[in-house]
Amino acid sequence: MITLVTNIENSHFEEALTKTMAQKVVFIYEYPADRDKFETLFSDLDLSEDHEREYHHQPLDDLKIASEQLRKILSIAFNESSDIYFALKPGALGLQILQTAQQFDIKSIKRIYVIQGDKLDDFKACVW
Repeated sequence: MITLVTNIENSHFEEALTKTMAQKVVFIYEYPADRDKFETLFSDLDLSEDHEREYHHQPLDDLKIASEQLRKILSIAFNESSDIYFALKPGALGLQILQTAQQFDIKSIKRIYVIQGDKLDDFKACVW
């Protein structure tokens, strides 16, 4: 299964979904109102029912709890998927997602996309 882990809730989401051809999308969001944005984005796309999706609220108030939650979310994603893609907004949450991903089998990570300026680009720097 191909999984896309993302915190993007704007027009770049559709581009990331097209680039990855993901069958499962794991949305990670910082603010409760962002879940509505994700659900609207996903429902606006004409996708088959075969696409699985998960929504995970990830408040960054307590970094220890946030780190533990992210580890659980990504652990499931890495265990269930042979190919994992990341599409992230730059910022604290995107960085924390990448830092947590380092704890898992990076060979499963096929590509990391990051919004740079006004476009979705391959992540050029290596954090591991």
